[in-house]
Amino acid sequence: GSGNEGSNTVYARYKDNVGNWGEPASDSIFVDTTAPTISAFFVDDSQEALQPVRITARIRSDNPITEADLHYRRKGDIQYTIIPMTPILPDYIADIPGQDVTLDGVEYYFSASDGRFFVTLPERNAPLNPLSFTVVDTERPVIEHEQIIKAPVKSSPEIIAKVTDVVGVKRVRLFYKVLPDRSFTEIDMVVDSVSDEYSANIPALDELGTVAYYIKAWDLADNFRLSPSKGDAQP
Repeated sequence: GSGNEGSNTVYARYKDNVGNWGEPASDSIFVDTTAPTISAFFVDDSQEALQPVRITARIRSDNPITEADLHYRRKGDIQYTIIPMTPILPDYIADIPGQDVTLDGVEYYFSASDGRFFVTLPERNAPLNPLSFTVVDTERPVIEHEQIIKAPVKSSPEIIAKVTDVVGVKRVRLFYKVLPDRSFTEIDMVVDSVSDEYSANIPALDELGTVAYYIKAWDLADNFRLSPSKGDAQP
């Protein structure tokens, strides 16, 4: 038979011990000399943090693909997570879970096999030279606070706010002033890690007066939110 790419027919005859030839026999074999190829639909930078990201690759092969995988990791990690890709021919897709899409960024590469050839993209040293995309956080922290309307003279009112953020809270500060002062005093609010509540005390007044205050919270990407929303313009 021939060794051409594709389906080939093989012929054979058998001879017994006394020299008699049997009838010719034939069989078909498939010769595969071409490896699959992978091309990627590159993922844009600035993906939103903690949101799943769909990864798509186009895999071409003369033979059925037996395995197609996405390998990904958070940038800076050593080990890759491997997830099978789903065929939506001619493309293959996989979703990186939102929990793994962090501000560190994500690195990834592809692998595929047709049972004989194993290929990757990038083609050379894919684990050491992966594709990648950056991740950003554009969501501001959320502040839940019940405004204090009045407090007794010579008391030190405690200001409490629940502050949450999808990526993480960096810091929370309380700004206050005693009217008619023009400038605010700034103090850090202390977190209770169990309840996500932040608290700080305004120093006691020895006489009747009016205190203006507002809260400012930053997340790990330095997005911030004010409560009330106009901050020092409308404390």
